[in-house]
Amino acid sequence: MDRKKQMGRCPRRATPTLKARFFSQINHYKSRLYSSQVRSLILVVLLFFLSVGGVLVTTHVGASTAIGQTQQEPLQLVQEAKSFYKNGQFESALTLWEQAAAAFAAREDKLNQAMALSNLALTAQQLGRWEQAKKAISLRV
Repeated sequence: MDRKKQMGRCPRRATPTLKARFFSQINHYKSRLYSSQVRSLILVVLLFFLSVGGVLVTTHVGASTAIGQTQQEPLQLVQEAKSFYKNGQFESALTLWEQAAAAFAAREDKLNQAMALSNLALTAQQLGRWEQAKKAISLRV
């Protein structure tokens, strides 16, 4: 009986099912294509931001490393000068304070330059070099 029902059907009724399948397949491919394009776009944007962020991070790290390396030398001079001063080796401390003051001046670090000049004046006073102490104090930073 099923066969009779199928044979008795109008041929036009079979075409809407084919059309529906056809359009269903087209819609399926469109959605797959659209979703893959969206995924690709998201990946491209993500990669862009990651690459920009990576460049910024490496630039920031490189700059801070360079600053740390350049500031380390005068600060080492300061530590050594303090050590010499505490041990009573004023001549050696005086030489290191002069070098530290010059290094800070070259880097335009006025605060540390003033500190080094102040300590240079104190060390010169310990050695009885009053003129050198006055000169260190009177220098403009």
